[in-house]
Amino acid sequence: AATKTNEVRALARNGVDYFARTKTAAKVPTFDEFAVEVHERLRPSFKNTKHASQWLTTVKVYANPIIGDLPINAVDQAAVLRVMHQQVTNSRSKASGDFWLITNETANRTLQRIAKVLDVAQSLGLRDSGENPVRVIRAANVLPKPKKASNAHHAALPWKALPAFWSALTERTDTSADALRLLILSGCRTSEVLGAAWTEIDLEAAIWAIPADRMKAGREHVVPLPTQAIELLKARATMRGRSELVFEGQKAARPLSNMALLALLRRMERTDITAHGFRSCMRDWAGDHGVDRVVAEAMLAHTTGNKVEQAYARSQLLERRRPVGQGYADFATGATAETATRIRGAVS
Repeated sequence: AATKTNEVRALARNGVDYFARTKTAAKVPTFDEFAVEVHERLRPSFKNTKHASQWLTTVKVYANPIIGDLPINAVDQAAVLRVMHQQVTNSRSKASGDFWLITNETANRTLQRIAKVLDVAQSLGLRDSGENPVRVIRAANVLPKPKKASNAHHAALPWKALPAFWSALTERTDTSADALRLLILSGCRTSEVLGAAWTEIDLEAAIWAIPADRMKAGREHVVPLPTQAIELLKARATMRGRSELVFEGQKAARPLSNMALLALLRRMERTDITAHGFRSCMRDWAGDHGVDRVVAEAMLAHTTGNKVEQAYARSQLLERRRPVGQGYADFATGATAETATRIRGAVS
């Protein structure tokens, strides 16, 4: 008791109210608690719900196990470095090692988000004034330079093997199989397909308009739907419930899981390819069939050329892409030349 009394008096001589300081310290949140608060503050600025979810997920998965329980004013350079040097496994390569080196892109994003949390904490008086430890770490170059990323791509099916794969896929009748079929026919990304809504699709006009907030580039992408995709969607429309989702998962009004297509490929014993790789399959087919590069890239919602050229390409070359998409669908599904001609004539 005497020791505590002496401490209180010593602080008082220096103009510090011990009891006020203790009360303030008790209110200092942990890094985990404050990260959630910062996430809520930032929510209106996120491009879409997926980005908002990813922001908090990286913090919870990679930062919180190391510094989540620390008071926000106790997170220093050493603590941040412990996050960056934790041992993780790369989900794609399956290699294990230092977080900063083995999954550098994710580690960099996590570091940026830690910096943001600490900045907000300092602005609210929850941390002492001084340089953000993340910026000190970056300025000092104490993190090892990661190896230059290789040009590894998602494992893709060779385009010549696509008809055989499609034939095997026709034996599957579940929702994930339908989603994979639309992904192949449209050349769209997994997230774009799984999030497809009936309000985006015009079956009579044979187009699927994916809004900007669901696109990686943040621009609306209009997909000309081949006849095979129209038939698939009409069949799914007969099973439509109250949800606007084309590919509803097991939970009502929720899409299929992002892992659904990977799980399907595993059930088909195709661990050598990925769903995303079918975009490469379409691009390779187009390149080997003399499709104009600009048209081929537009099929995948890629931009080409300088800003002036991009401005003139706002039409997204829809009518030039339509016969290309139909020709690819004919090839993929094994349509005969006679059938292919009839189909192309029907949509021209």
